[in-house]
Amino acid sequence: MKIFEIIPDLNRRAGAEVFFHSLCNQLAKDGSLEVVVVIIWDKIDASFKDLETNPRLKFYCCGKRKKGIDFKAIRKFKEILIKEKPDVVHTHRSVLLTYFLAFGFKKNTWRYYHTVHNIADKEAGKYEIFLRKMFLKRHLISHIGISDEISKSIKNTYKSNPVATIYNGIDFKPILSSKKVYDFICIARFSRQKNHMFLLSCFLEFLKIFPDSKMLLVGEGELQAECKDFCVKNYLDRNVVFYGSTPSVEPLLAQSKFFVLGSLYEGNPISILEAMASGLPIIAPRVGGIPDVVEDRINGLLFEVNDSKQLVDNMERMFEEISLQKEIAKNNIAKSNKFLMENCAVLYKKVFTKY
Repeated sequence: MKIFEIIPDLNRRAGAEVFFHSLCNQLAKDGSLEVVVVIIWDKIDASFKDLETNPRLKFYCCGKRKKGIDFKAIRKFKEILIKEKPDVVHTHRSVLLTYFLAFGFKKNTWRYYHTVHNIADKEAGKYEIFLRKMFLKRHLISHIGISDEISKSIKNTYKSNPVATIYNGIDFKPILSSKKVYDFICIARFSRQKNHMFLLSCFLEFLKIFPDSKMLLVGEGELQAECKDFCVKNYLDRNVVFYGSTPSVEPLLAQSKFFVLGSLYEGNPISILEAMASGLPIIAPRVGGIPDVVEDRINGLLFEVNDSKQLVDNMERMFEEISLQKEIAKNNIAKSNKFLMENCAVLYKKVFTKY
């Protein structure tokens, strides 16, 4: 079976991109599968470059360089489809108009699946949702959700059930260390969705009780400068460390006590799964697929979106209750085995074969 794994670009390390990279490499280990990786834009982060050199898969880039419709990239994409003749086409992230123009609206010999990595109506714009609904009417697309809540959002948005719910998997080897440098770590791009300003405001309140605490922020993004300005104005320079992006979060998680996230909405964050595998207690909002993975007071503490009192209270509780820390850490290490990429890839193969 020949599988096309397609994503718009790989120019940044974010959850969907890390998942895509791990899934492609895992599927390529299966001798019964032929995996073809296709990206539309021509930029690729150095940490994903092994996809170009992995002898077990083929790699194509359509060379898109400008925003909007790029007919050259569309032609290139269609040429690859015709040349390789896939059995399965599997897309990730927001599907560009490039795809739809290349696919057409007639039944093809291959089967088309799209994994929804976020709340369905947040993942795609209104025009794309319209096009996907047209594809659904013609039975040209099947959706896959990454958590129960994401699958519910697919049904609500498209009035059609996904063919499967497959939780994200990680290819991750944690480093366990007793030496902790940071009290809290947040791994997330600096965007509106991740809600860093809310998180920093809550941390400022937390510091009134624990003034020597430190928070590590890992990632980059358009709101990073605004967050840095906030820290300077509120004298948080010695308490908050901006690390930037990194291909290896393992040592940073090993140096941290707790993982915290302040997001407005989410799918099934890879960063949470990596923190779980590292044994870190999780403090996160009750949104999207997070409650499907994080059980309150079992392997983390949950709070309502933008509820600053709840978040600060959870940070204080986790910080003070040593027995709770140890119990949650033990539960997280055990539960993380459920989210191995090798198991996730098997489930995707079953879907591709069955439907």
